Amino acid sequence: MDSTNITVNKLKETNKIMKADADIQMEKTEKFKIEVEIEEKEANIVKAIAMETTERCTIIKNDAEIVCEEANQAFALAVPALKKAEKAIDNLETAMITELKNFGSPSYKAVDVCICINYIKMPLKDKKNFDNWKWNQNLMKDPNKFKESLKLIKTDIEVNTEN
Repeated sequence: MDSTNITVNKLKETNKIMKADADIQMEKTEKFKIEVEIEEKEANIVKAIAMETTERCTIIKNDAEIVCEEANQAFALAVPALKKAEKAIDNLETAMITELKNFGSPSYKAVDVCICINYIKMPLKDKKNFDNWKWNQNLMKDPNKFKESLKLIKTDIEVNTEN
């Protein structure tokens, strides 16, 4: 019987140790469960933010597509005018440029044409000079160079629409 008591006592001791280990594992499991729950909440927040960002991106993309389509339609409408302008530039003689440049005070229509050309060709920092006749005359000081610069407008437009 003593040996049975010893065995029972050893089993009880082993059981206590195993219960203590199980309690430690249970505590670790509970802590891990809490960590998982916290990370799940954080993941849900990130997911909600991502979904909101996706919605915003979709709205921006749709708006950009509309703007792009409107720009393409506007450009398509402008193409005939561009063709007419090309033909006018081809027919423009340097003597005509010289004659325009030599006007002391041209008609407002001539100045308007120069302003339009400047808006297309020039950096906006020079905008204050666009309607200054002396400044425009200076641009036309070399009629051949001025005519060539007009031909480059189409190239600039093509390059900008390809990008």
